[in-house]
Amino acid sequence: MYTTDDVFLAAFLVFAYSEPQSDEYVVKRVLLDPDTGRIAEIQLDIPEEDGKAYAEDFDNGCLAISDLREYKHRHSRIMSLVKLARRDGIEWVAPERRSEQWWANARCAVEARRAEREDRERKANHRNN
Repeated sequence: MYTTDDVFLAAFLVFAYSEPQSDEYVVKRVLLDPDTGRIAEIQLDIPEEDGKAYAEDFDNGCLAISDLREYKHRHSRIMSLVKLARRDGIEWVAPERRSEQWWANARCAVEARRAEREDRERKANHRNN
């Protein structure tokens, strides 16, 4: 686990350690300073030694980004997590990974709620006509 307070370094590390357009949570936690609301800590699920080596390269201006659009996407994602942390308090924590069975059950529940809503709307329209 590697921790930084630099959102640009964090965006690079997420860019380097995740597949393009994936929903994989490399960012595990965003913590804000309760007094200023600024980023105090971004915790990443990457090896600490790698994070330190990339941070040194970053500080020395030696990092090259091959896909600026994807880097921008990663930076925007981190900033949206920061906004969630500001909205919900001072911390955002990544959700646990869900199993395929969990997702299947969730899809069934959503479909059941949709069917119930459509049934209520049909009954309401029938009463109004």
